Amino acid sequence: MKNVIMCDVECYPNFFMIGFLINGKTVRNFCTTDVFHVQHVKEIEDILESGLVCTYNGLRYDLPMINSALNFKSVKELYEMSFNIVKNDEFYPYWKLEHTKHLEHCDLQKISGGFKGLKEISAYLDIPNIWELPVDPDKALTDEEIKTVVKYNSNDLIMTQKVYENMKGAIEVRKGIKEIDALSLGDATIAEKLIAHKIGQFDRPSVTKRFKYSPPNCVASYNWKSPILQEMYDVAVNTVFSIDKNGSPYIPAKHKLITPFELFGTIYKMGMGGLHSQEKNLSIVGTVDNLDVTSYYPSMMINYKFVPEGIEDEFLEVFSNFYDERNNPVTGAKVTGDKVRSNILKIILNGTYGKLGSSKSKFHSPETMLNVTITGQLLLLILIEQVSLFGCDVISANTDGIEFLSNGLNVNEIVDWWCEMSGLGLEGASYKGLHAKDVNNYIAVYDGKCKVKGSFGSRDVSHSPKFDIVAKAVQKFLFDGTPLHKTIHVNADMFDFFGFAKCGNTATMKNVSVFDPLTDEKYGKFARFYKSIKHDEQALYKDCIGRPPKVKGKWDVKDGVHKLQKIPRTDSCALVLNVDTFDKFDLNLTAYMMDAIDIIRDIAPKHLTKAMESLQYV
Repeated sequence: MKNVIMCDVECYPNFFMIGFLINGKTVRNFCTTDVFHVQHVKEIEDILESGLVCTYNGLRYDLPMINSALNFKSVKELYEMSFNIVKNDEFYPYWKLEHTKHLEHCDLQKISGGFKGLKEISAYLDIPNIWELPVDPDKALTDEEIKTVVKYNSNDLIMTQKVYENMKGAIEVRKGIKEIDALSLGDATIAEKLIAHKIGQFDRPSVTKRFKYSPPNCVASYNWKSPILQEMYDVAVNTVFSIDKNGSPYIPAKHKLITPFELFGTIYKMGMGGLHSQEKNLSIVGTVDNLDVTSYYPSMMINYKFVPEGIEDEFLEVFSNFYDERNNPVTGAKVTGDKVRSNILKIILNGTYGKLGSSKSKFHSPETMLNVTITGQLLLLILIEQVSLFGCDVISANTDGIEFLSNGLNVNEIVDWWCEMSGLGLEGASYKGLHAKDVNNYIAVYDGKCKVKGSFGSRDVSHSPKFDIVAKAVQKFLFDGTPLHKTIHVNADMFDFFGFAKCGNTATMKNVSVFDPLTDEKYGKFARFYKSIKHDEQALYKDCIGRPPKVKGKWDVKDGVHKLQKIPRTDSCALVLNVDTFDKFDLNLTAYMMDAIDIIRDIAPKHLTKAMESLQYV
């Protein structure tokens, strides 16, 4: 069985090391203050060849550094290279180890989206110790500092292991792709490379930078019943669109097309991200029906031939084959139970759309992207108009679906008409209740389960900790009536009580009334904290040394050098970067309960009285 190896590099003017964590158990460190010994090079190469090597930002940093170290570069040379990568943003092209037979490598940062650093994403995944670089990377290390850096490297390896475990499913999907090396690729890049691989060599004409929306016949021939929708359609087809600096279609601010409008009592807003209703603090107790368009964007690209110019036939054939391979009602991977292949095909189908708006992509086609997103919104508005005129109340819409109150009416005929008219499919479901902060943050209650989105969801590589115990308590209360105090008092997961913030230069605890920014202790760029009993007059601040305020007049303190701004939601909070310092008896459970009650007051006011019964147990 192959090993799974986490790998991380540290580099200083007088010290270089490569750290490995093998199968989550064995740590191997290779350190030098000069040049690696031949025997060490052989051992490192053997480890690299023994299984899957996982790094975080390894393609840009760790792998080029390792390659140079194994070619007997001195620590001085390695430090200069590190400086150029980090400080001068110098890029070293993709490389291969000259002395290894094979390297199976996965850069976890690429899979995660490529924007968050290791410390930040690890805080999302309950890492015990958020430990940032303990010594300035441009400082020559003492013997004691070398020991500290080695310990720090081991902690980074543990963080990398945690990220790997969270992404194991995505990695397995990538292993199932045989046509290309997809281990260090994001979803959209995988889609682009696989389709390009199938098409083969091709040339495309220059991209049109100014264009109009071209509706498919089903939209162009529709007779709008509502004047506001006719007006929005006219604006869409008559506007001349351009592209932004990244190559995506651009709708100017305050343009009529992205101005909110009211339709049958609900406010909607169009935009490049899709149609979104604008409700706030919505609470429905009773049956709520849902309709979602099946594989919306890929289906439109195929049905209406919304594909990149110059390779229309080739692209359509390949893309349609991928779609059929996944969604065919008899032979498709989705129905035959081939989960790995189904997930690969899902990446291809859903990831392709994003590449249409990237000037760096082989499939760059901003006009096609515009046609897809505007058509999607207009078709959804047709569905909303028809359902509303039939006598139902549409209460929410989000990109590819709507929620509505049927008022006892059967909408099957409308669904059949819309599907025939558009050539697309609709899937339906019903909730027992819907409680939402807004269209992107809600709790939908089914028989036997809950569907949550946004701030009510669990923390993962995409969602930071935000006192998750509060959302869990609200969710359980609205689902089955579990009293708030039973969830909050009994919960044994300390990470559910933590909040997290990225604070720029430093994060430091300050007393709200009296503090000295020059003498108080400072920490790193990230802050993890909890609601504290002992620190009831304390808040968390971010210290932006030497930087002008981002929002004029919002800074709490200025002394000419330090500019401190309070981080939202950190009143009466204590910092907990290392869980060994966490005191569970210092948790202010009442504060968490009050936060939960505030949410229920906003999104489910009919349940407020019952929710407040938990206050007697504080």
